[in-house]
Amino acid sequence: MSTDELLREREETASRSESQASSRRDRFVSKITGVFSPRYFLLALVVLSIGLFVPSFIPIISALPGVGLVGLFGAAFALGGIGDTRQYLEIGAAGAVAVGVSVLSRYMTIALVGSNVTEFATVGFGVGIVVAVLGYYFGRDLRDGVTRDIE
Repeated sequence: MSTDELLREREETASRSESQASSRRDRFVSKITGVFSPRYFLLALVVLSIGLFVPSFIPIISALPGVGLVGLFGAAFALGGIGDTRQYLEIGAAGAVAVGVSVLSRYMTIALVGSNVTEFATVGFGVGIVVAVLGYYFGRDLRDGVTRDIE
């Protein structure tokens, strides 16, 4: 075999393996995006974070405990009322991240000095998931009730 033939064969093999790898990657990405939408997760994370932090800027109600969670519930409720597809996984993940980061940032000194970092994070993530998913569920339920035909 000549050098040209060997190089041509090597290029063909490399191009075949690249196309197989890209098709595997494309299949993986399409499967993942079919279950979890990163775009909707980012949108939900931004909206839920705004809903979590905005009530703390209102002077009268900012002193009330749990007002951020009420804002998170309201933001998730609004997302549920607006959207027409079920996105519970994205809403739950975004709520967990938003509340978890909020809890850790609020109690950063306790988390850094003490050994309760995992407990704080676990409680924050759990509460975030529950509040966000409940708000989203009730928003979707209201939307379904309003748009359903009366028989």
